[in-house]
Amino acid sequence: AGTEGLSFRLRVNVCRGLGDNPEATSYICGVGQKNSPINGDNTKPQSLETTMRQWGLENETENLKKTLKEGSETLLRRIIEHENRLDDEEKGNVGAQTDVIGIDYILSKRNGVYAPIGIEVNSHDCTINCQLYEFMNPDLAGLSVGPLIQTMCERSQRYAMSGKVVVVVGAGGSSKKFIWPAAKKENIRVVLVDCLPNHEIPDVARYLEYDFTDHTQDETHAKNIVQMLLKHGAELDGCCTFWEDCVPLAARICDMLDLDGIGLKGAMIAKKKSSTQNTLCDRTADIPHFPRTYLYAERCHHIENECDLENAEKSVEFPAIMKLEYGSSAVGVKLVHDMGEAKEHLSSLQEKLTCEEDHPGIGLGYGNSMLMMKYLEGTEHDIDVVLYNRKLVAAFVSDNGPTKKGFFTETAACMPSCLPKDKVGQIVTAAYQCCVEIGLVSGAFNVEMKMTPAGPKLIEINARMGGFYLRDWIKEIYGVDLLRCVFMTACGIKPLINKPKPRYQMMGVMCVPSVHAPIFKNSQTYDLIKNLHTMGHIRYNAIEDEIEDVDFETEEPMCNIAVHAGNVAQAKEKLLNFCTLFHLSTEEYDVNRFLGNFKENMI
Repeated sequence: AGTEGLSFRLRVNVCRGLGDNPEATSYICGVGQKNSPINGDNTKPQSLETTMRQWGLENETENLKKTLKEGSETLLRRIIEHENRLDDEEKGNVGAQTDVIGIDYILSKRNGVYAPIGIEVNSHDCTINCQLYEFMNPDLAGLSVGPLIQTMCERSQRYAMSGKVVVVVGAGGSSKKFIWPAAKKENIRVVLVDCLPNHEIPDVARYLEYDFTDHTQDETHAKNIVQMLLKHGAELDGCCTFWEDCVPLAARICDMLDLDGIGLKGAMIAKKKSSTQNTLCDRTADIPHFPRTYLYAERCHHIENECDLENAEKSVEFPAIMKLEYGSSAVGVKLVHDMGEAKEHLSSLQEKLTCEEDHPGIGLGYGNSMLMMKYLEGTEHDIDVVLYNRKLVAAFVSDNGPTKKGFFTETAACMPSCLPKDKVGQIVTAAYQCCVEIGLVSGAFNVEMKMTPAGPKLIEINARMGGFYLRDWIKEIYGVDLLRCVFMTACGIKPLINKPKPRYQMMGVMCVPSVHAPIFKNSQTYDLIKNLHTMGHIRYNAIEDEIEDVDFETEEPMCNIAVHAGNVAQAKEKLLNFCTLFHLSTEEYDVNRFLGNFKENMI
């Protein structure tokens, strides 16, 4: 009714988003006489939804919009792929490329179904009517070009970092190998300090050999490394590390060279877990606009012998958690129910784990002392925060499934968080407060917390970028690269991150040797999983480059396999189907149970 003699023209705006991914942003219509040309100059912009209702086609809107989105984004993707094959002269100039297009459509009924027919594509005036529409609807301001602005900021940050010289202390394990090609791609010149076999030295701008294994001598190591750097005459822009054991050492080097960094005080407190908790417990003062910090922490006790255990028993109730004071994994973590179990665990651990060589990479370079603290009930979460000069730049929350019984190793993960919006705000605030209250200044930090019935409680702070799959997931979901954030803050440049919206829901499961070794030792299955990753059907993040390098004698996760979907329910169904197909779920390792908490507005 009311549309006789009228027709409409539909404009879809598509921008080059982060990672060169096309994103359809606006769907704007103009209504006019069907016997005359209809364009942006002789119509007033209105939404696709309103227009479809006007024509009595509201039931067709969802399918039409899906078709428009897929077709329009595919068109820009083809343009990008074509331009990538051209040289600078063929493109028109250095850096010339198509970043935004507008596609005009009309609707045609075919076999009883309305289908869009493209009639024009251009890139010179494609945002005019979209911006007119946003002017009339201020709450939508920036919608049509949002991804393009993000891409422009991304390019600017890449340019700002190009040619920077950054000292990286410690190469880390195989799971950190992505750092070197990623830095090289951004033209960041890495000076790596470590003591590696020749065949393990990565492709970096400069490699300085130095053995810092004994971290009890970090002050001496820092002085020696600074002398080496000055001797080589390197003009340094920053210094950082991605390896847990090297955090205090890198902070000392920053301090001695007067470089921007995470902050020596914060690095030292974060590395010693009991100091982290006890420092926060002492922060009882009122802070305007924030809860009191002590509410996030629990009093801890440093344990070196049985006498320390007996003292701890006076203030820590059983069951309690015991773990390595300087640990960087779940190795050594145990729930103890009485003093007998506590003494037995202390004795066993101090007998088996005496030095770094006993279990490389878990923090034994600082000794094998332990801590005891209250066991916290609730769901476990990771909060990866980016700080610059003590200000919160960004935070990304993920949910963890229940830990594997008896080992406290991670079983499953989900991002974005399924927590209610107010609980996400609560846990982000808690993570930020805990970081700045112990003295962390600038960088990307991984904070582990439990959401208890009374709110968030701190497990520990890792004063470096989150490891394993976290950087990869955050980059895939939000288009934010934590690796670049670390390099930027180390060089005194604030990362520009504009509250990115998640592109999809991701959910993954850990694979462990005791259950999954036979599956991954089957070369056909292993190759199929890697191929599915290459094709984009799954995300496969491994601790080791090759399956032959996995230590099948430990119960540490060997890899994470994840899927992405439109929402939590779809991601869970997709992951469970994959786990069934590849026999990843067993009676002993019940993936369905691990994913049980992952649902919208989980409490």
